[in-house]
Amino acid sequence: MSAVVNQATGQARSLDRIPETPTPLTERDVQNPGNVVRLFAGLLRDVARLLGRWTPRHVDFEGIVSTGTAIAPQRVRLTHGFNGQVRWWPVDVLGPGSATVPMIIRDETDDDPNTIALDFYYAATFTIRVEEAG
Repeated sequence: MSAVVNQATGQARSLDRIPETPTPLTERDVQNPGNVVRLFAGLLRDVARLLGRWTPRHVDFEGIVSTGTAIAPQRVRLTHGFNGQVRWWPVDVLGPGSATVPMIIRDETDDDPNTIALDFYYAATFTIRVEEAG
């Protein structure tokens, strides 16, 4: 599952693609042994490729409005639901136009397997991507 969560509205939107439905087989297609062999060979190849591939799930938290400062950071807890180790990074930052580099620090003491806690030391609007770690 890959998704985008808008922090302002709480709405989630799935980013996963729905595969196209293959052309249905007819009785005539399977009467030819060569067609059946090609069909099974293709299926076995695709299944082996899918079983061997790992694609980490991720969720984007959009519209995180921070009022944090260097003196008073703002703590934000993001619930990702991956039940394990994750990695994260800012995907987008909309700031007030200053040349200050936004600083965000993860506080592992306030984490749990489904939530990460981030301290924002900069006032801006952020999009944070959280991805499951293998």
